[in-house]
Amino acid sequence: MFLHGGGWVLENIDTYNNVCKNLTKYTGCPVVSVEYSLAPEHVFPEGLEDCYAAVSLLARERGDFRVESQILLYPITYNDHTQGSIFASVRENGYNYILTAKLLDDYKKLYIGKNKENWNSQYFAPLLAKDFSNQPQTLVITAQYAPLRDEGEAYANALAMAGNKVILHRIPDVLHGYFSLSARFKVVKYTFKIIN
Repeated sequence: MFLHGGGWVLENIDTYNNVCKNLTKYTGCPVVSVEYSLAPEHVFPEGLEDCYAAVSLLARERGDFRVESQILLYPITYNDHTQGSIFASVRENGYNYILTAKLLDDYKKLYIGKNKENWNSQYFAPLLAKDFSNQPQTLVITAQYAPLRDEGEAYANALAMAGNKVILHRIPDVLHGYFSLSARFKVVKYTFKIIN
């Protein structure tokens, strides 16, 4: 299952068609790309419900099925991307790069809609979960110059501390979104090697 990026506001399965084709080609695994409802027309948790079949925290809580493994590419896992963020990568990489802290904040506000009480939901910001146990084996890949780097790594560490099998890779010298580049780039090929 592939859940595309875009801050729950932008992009669609067509945007990531080549990424999914390359995932299939380089891993030998079938890839199903999920077209979920986007904000602001569809606020949290509508997009999450659309992706339910591939979301591990929600699957664990409902007990309907178990996700065996997940790969998180520079994931957003927290709810604060302001200058006061607890994560240095937001302050270091959130202002002069492609994905800015302001964009992250704008996307989150559109996604959360008027239901501000959901701001602290573990399904909106997984790092806020109180229990990280019984999660699938997880590969977390972060990008050195992404504002989301530190929170992705913190999530990987929280999963590992709860006894889950976790592998974490920080890709050096790349920005958020690099994985959408052509598979001809060495760093993209290297990421496929890690995934495999």
